[in-house]
Amino acid sequence: MVRYVYLAELRKIAFRPLSLLLLLVLGLGVLYTAWVAQDWSSGQTLLFKNALVAAEHRQECAGLKGAELRKCLTHPSYVPMAESDLRQQLANDRAVAPTQTVPGAFGWSAQTYASLPGFAIALLLGTALVAGEWERRTATSLLIAQPDLRRVLLAKAMALWTVLAAHMIVCGLVVALANVTYFQSHDKLYVPTPHGLALAEWVARQGGVGLVAMAVASVVVTLIAARSRTRALTFIAGGLLVLLANMGASVKPVWAWLPGGILADAMDFQTVFPLWNHWWGAASGSGMPLWLRAVPTVALLAMAGLWLMRRVDSRDRVA
Repeated sequence: MVRYVYLAELRKIAFRPLSLLLLLVLGLGVLYTAWVAQDWSSGQTLLFKNALVAAEHRQECAGLKGAELRKCLTHPSYVPMAESDLRQQLANDRAVAPTQTVPGAFGWSAQTYASLPGFAIALLLGTALVAGEWERRTATSLLIAQPDLRRVLLAKAMALWTVLAAHMIVCGLVVALANVTYFQSHDKLYVPTPHGLALAEWVARQGGVGLVAMAVASVVVTLIAARSRTRALTFIAGGLLVLLANMGASVKPVWAWLPGGILADAMDFQTVFPLWNHWWGAASGSGMPLWLRAVPTVALLAMAGLWLMRRVDSRDRVA
């Protein structure tokens, strides 16, 4: 029975105008951020190469004096760049390089859906399409056909997660197509693009963590919607949870143990200029094993889910 409810909910969510509109908006956003990152890094590559030429040129000027020294130092190839800037440029290019590959495009999309934009999409869909059913009392007919509320909520959460995963894949396809048709030929990076096992591991990590993050968001939004049964309360409560999850990023030792910091470390989020595809705190850089720091987060999510489920059950019995 859960399967039929799931398929029915999936049809309701997937082809609603709101769902398609959000897919269009985020698809364009993911494509734009990929273009900005690769175009900016490509432009900085020229400065980087000029800086290397300048460093060699400064060595040639070492033995000169007077007018000859001034002439040598004012050579057109002299483009000063601090060593820290050079290191930052290399770090930026390494972060952007996987995006220029076809598999890496899906990792780039996963980073968007595992951060604030993806959580906002989940909240909007859950608020409008899940909480809205209780607010309009159209969920009554579904509960008559399937009285087990837990199975109904499971089907709704699975349908919401499926739609979010499909959105993520579609956005990855858009970036992959742009890579093949434009980015790879027009935006040359200083560092080579990764390939083979290293690229596969990066994509698997980004995609896997992204899918888990969307699953958690789908379950939480569904439970909040079932508890509040109003769109306004669902949106406010969900929005506050997202804001709370992103607090504490400035205090790295604390951030490393918070749910938002666990997500940032799992995705290896970085706050470098061209990486606009994710809006979230940066990775903590903690030396503690990630699985150990994730234990409190998993326990907290489990307890919160059980508490919300009990509240939903008690309200359903009262209703």
